[in-house]
Amino acid sequence: MTDAPERIWMDPDIKFPECEKKYSCDVEYVRADLAAPKVKPLVWEYHPAGKLASNNMGNAYIIDNRGPRPKWLKWPGGHGPERETMGEMEAAAQADYERRILEALE
Repeated sequence: MTDAPERIWMDPDIKFPECEKKYSCDVEYVRADLAAPKVKPLVWEYHPAGKLASNNMGNAYIIDNRGPRPKWLKWPGGHGPERETMGEMEAAAQADYERRILEALE
């Protein structure tokens, strides 16, 4: 337990010339031990079979939408869950991606 505040705000009246170019003065800072990590969303791109999302570290999700129902062409480490729509498949990939990232954090 600590007496440190949960959140602080940078005082706009205090000027730090070396930082002003990088940071605005109305930035809220949250203590690192209270901040929940956020995972960036997957970016879906064109693939000849449908859509592709890659994390540029060897893992990719590829959805084939050429048939009556979308299906997985690639899922990291095996087969992805069956879903009815492209949106549901993208959501399943995002959930899996976030789970994998958060599991790797301490």
